[in-house]
Amino acid sequence: THDTQKCDNNYNHYGPPLLGGEYCGLSATFDSKTGKLVPIPERLVPESLLAWGQVPTALEVLVTEDVRDVRLREWCRTTRTILPATDCGVENLQTINEELETESYRIMWNDDDTVAHQFLYPINDNHEEWRLETIFGMNTTPQQQHRVRLSIDLTEQLEVSSPIAVHWERQIGTEPTADNDKEILDAATIYTLLGTTLRDSYSFAITTPAQATTTTKHRIFIPPNLTLSTQWIDSTDDGKNRQRVIEVGQIRKEEHTHYIVRRTFSSSSIHEDGSAETISESLALIDWKG
Repeated sequence: THDTQKCDNNYNHYGPPLLGGEYCGLSATFDSKTGKLVPIPERLVPESLLAWGQVPTALEVLVTEDVRDVRLREWCRTTRTILPATDCGVENLQTINEELETESYRIMWNDDDTVAHQFLYPINDNHEEWRLETIFGMNTTPQQQHRVRLSIDLTEQLEVSSPIAVHWERQIGTEPTADNDKEILDAATIYTLLGTTLRDSYSFAITTPAQATTTTKHRIFIPPNLTLSTQWIDSTDDGKNRQRVIEVGQIRKEEHTHYIVRRTFSSSSIHEDGSAETISESLALIDWKG
């Protein structure tokens, strides 16, 4: 379920790497058809930044995650999205707080930090919309643990909604901290928590994506080095038994590899208990020559 109540942190922390603890990072949204950047809404940007054409392409975020059982079925995430500020506002940053308490219906993970975790969960109480979230590890040092999350929202008919969200985050603590949403934030603190890699990547979201391709499979490229492919397959000649295939990938150019998490849904819609997703899931590693 989607719960807007405050996350209860009185749970032990379990779970594999890439999940749980504290993170600081950058978030951006992209068009689900083209992979192009979707600008930050002007209502969130100070007038002075709008006037000077200095609207940021990504927003800073602080994330707290509490994984409540070893199979990751129950978990709680608090996200503080930091609004752009100028002048004295940088000493007391304003945030939009979002709290998600959920049970994942379908999940896969690989304990290797260099690979991925993926899970599916409802994002409203009537289960008409679902979120498929994939988390990839990134090649970093032990002092600079990073991950990237790609979140796509699916309608009940398994169509991908727009926009899709990307979070590029650095782990700043392995255990969730209670009541950190009451902490006063300033720009200097956030700058420090981001770390060197993310401080040098504020403009990652404006990287020109490769051209989207559409044959029987529609594929888009999304910064930083992510791919999303969707396809309908008729499993019977009469076309009455359609399957939905969604592939989320991470390109590692330095390794000449492309990790792909492939998920096949068994029907044309998700049922309230998540039972549409019953066919298969897999993690593939292929050569990347791009």
